[in-house]
Amino acid sequence: MVNKEYKKYLIALQKKLHSDLDIFFESIPNEILNQKEFIEYAIQLTGKAYKYASIEIKDNKETLLKALKNDEWGTLNECIPDTLINDQDVLKLVIQNLGSLKYLFEKLDLSQESSQFHVLESLKKDVNRFNDIPDVLKNDRSFFIRAVQSNGEAMHYANDSFKDDEEIVSEAVKTDGNALFYATVRVQKNKSIAMAAVKSAATDKNGAYQIFNNIQYLRSDKDLIKEAIKNGTGPQGAKGVFEFIIDEYKDNIDFGIELLNLNPNLIKDDKFINAYITHTTFITFLLNNLINNYDGTFSTIPQTIVSKNSSNIDVILLTLEFIKNQNRNYFQKTFQVIDQKIKNDLEFFKRAAAINGLFLEYGGVNVKNDYEIALEAVKENGIAIYFASEELQKNETLIYAAINNGAGTKILSKELSTKDNLTVALLNLPDPFQKNSNQRYCSISNASPTLKDDKEFCLFAVKSDGSNVQYISDRLLEDSELIEEAFANSRGSNLFFLDHRLSVFNDKKELVLKIIKNGAAPLDYVSNNLKDDIDVVINAVTNNGSQLKFASDRLKDNQQIILKAIENDSKYFEYASNNIKSNVEFISNVIINTKYHIRGRTSPILIRENPDDYRFMPNLEYIFKYCSEQILSNKELMIQAVKQEGSLLAFASEVLKSDKEIVLAALQNRPTKEILMLASKKLQEDLDLLILTLAE
Repeated sequence: MVNKEYKKYLIALQKKLHSDLDIFFESIPNEILNQKEFIEYAIQLTGKAYKYASIEIKDNKETLLKALKNDEWGTLNECIPDTLINDQDVLKLVIQNLGSLKYLFEKLDLSQESSQFHVLESLKKDVNRFNDIPDVLKNDRSFFIRAVQSNGEAMHYANDSFKDDEEIVSEAVKTDGNALFYATVRVQKNKSIAMAAVKSAATDKNGAYQIFNNIQYLRSDKDLIKEAIKNGTGPQGAKGVFEFIIDEYKDNIDFGIELLNLNPNLIKDDKFINAYITHTTFITFLLNNLINNYDGTFSTIPQTIVSKNSSNIDVILLTLEFIKNQNRNYFQKTFQVIDQKIKNDLEFFKRAAAINGLFLEYGGVNVKNDYEIALEAVKENGIAIYFASEELQKNETLIYAAINNGAGTKILSKELSTKDNLTVALLNLPDPFQKNSNQRYCSISNASPTLKDDKEFCLFAVKSDGSNVQYISDRLLEDSELIEEAFANSRGSNLFFLDHRLSVFNDKKELVLKIIKNGAAPLDYVSNNLKDDIDVVINAVTNNGSQLKFASDRLKDNQQIILKAIENDSKYFEYASNNIKSNVEFISNVIINTKYHIRGRTSPILIRENPDDYRFMPNLEYIFKYCSEQILSNKELMIQAVKQEGSLLAFASEVLKSDKEIVLAALQNRPTKEILMLASKKLQEDLDLLILTLAE
């Protein structure tokens, strides 16, 4: 623990870190400054404290190393004693920090290989430190070659002789292609050196943009351009290079295609795309390139193509063919940039509807009212009928074509909701509706009372979508086969909620268990008898923790059920009994077995790859949010909790937030100021605890 006589100075230092430390340390008595323990505590607050230590303390290597580790800006470089200036451990830390190294380099014997090594290491971190190197070393050709091998940017500091030295420039561009900027024109025009520079610059995170921007002659050399494009692998990739090449190449479609072949990522360069975007040959190649290289990942390029060719029907149709499997939002954005005259062109829309019937949504009034276009659209996709005019939506020929091609039952009026029509509509529903219940397209609500009392038809209907059980006659509700099929095909829908007539089945255990296994959450609607059945409730809360709310009071006091519920979702611990919320042994067991890290430190990928290790994952924040005061005041339990997750200190009782042992345990788990601020005001100023937060 901190010596009491140091405490007031260290607390004061904590508050004055951003003020004039010279004045502050001058106020501290020498007998305190001469204490190694005090200086080392102060160093944890700021490495600058080393400057004010006695000579004896400064000569201590361990103390100096601690100070350098907390001196990112290199303010101590001129305070290092001669006895430690050549120490390898010290040199490593000095070089890692920022700040001037002039003092260090003046002290080192730079004729020694080991000293030169540290100089070169410093250049890797910050090439501007070349300014601190003595001129005699800067002008040493052998050293300069090693310098550019460490960091090609060192060419910025080359003398005129080195800038015209092909060997030096050649080595420099290997580590930084942009080093070619500083070479003489003669060396820049050396094809092999320029090629190496372009290749190096292209693979850098910013690509070869700058090198083509600064060195004009590169822009007319096809080989150098292709090298830059081919090797553009960083975040910017090949982007930007095209901006600077000569106009002759920008008009050459074959050259554009060649570049795109070299690097498909070039499509991210708007200037490149815009240069060729009005040429059908290039557009065709570009769209094929998108298909072959983007594996379903979409961009705005198709919309750009349409925008730049908004009155070119052939190009637009070519692009629509490419995007035909995208979503409605994408279609809408694409059609927004098509010329209005084209959108009112019946021949165009007839061809567009044959590509994807859903394009009919974006036609004008005359288009939506055209029978031939609507027929073409519903042949491609029955859903398109919902975008035709109201008059055409009543056309029986179109309706029959539509229900045969996935339009579902929604389009059928009461008059047309015959057994044959409904059967055809349900049989031809597309997969999205089959897999995800959509009552509008599966509904038999318009069927006649006679049909709703036809067991064969109703059995077929509930197999298509269990939600149709709400439309069948009272008589058929007594048919167990039909009801079981309905629940088996509920797709997670709570049929009890849809049709309260089903309440006669709410005490059938086997049926309810089947419902639960199908993903439904029915406990709110089952009988009190089943709400008190451990098999039913444990299955329900395992699938959906919220079902705990509807369990019987007896089962809300069952530890096994509560564990299953909080494994599914910890926030439903709210519904556990008061007895469990106050059960020290139960809460302790949850803390011990939890694998969940509240701050998201556990990767979801890691959890998926190691399910056995992470099968019990309650969020302890929710557990303690709903715990009783008895738990939150239990010192032993709270120590156990904060050792697992320091932030749980927030839930401790006020008495325990003033307990230094508990706060210390929390900080040992998470040594941050945020955790310390959860403690009592008094402990927030405790220096022992403040010191722990410095690790942050």
